[in-house]
Amino acid sequence: MTTASISSVSNLNSYICRVGMFFDTELNYISGQFIHVTLECGRSGYFSIASPERVGQTIELHIADTGKPDSFLSKLQVGDKVSV
Repeated sequence: MTTASISSVSNLNSYICRVGMFFDTELNYISGQFIHVTLECGRSGYFSIASPERVGQTIELHIADTGKPDSFLSKLQVGDKVSV
């Protein structure tokens, strides 16, 4: 497990959000690979990496917004630390 910071949250359309994550160390990943993300509040979920395949310190996730007040996205803020 490692830690990441939320670097950006923006809407792609009315129900999909682009979430950028920055890691302290380089990652080697494949697009479509799933990661388990846990917020500081304890909320967690599995998400597919939307970034192109590469080695680097940033990844992008595309997360559907359920619109519920307690949804994963409603708890997510730029600057938050998450466990991955």
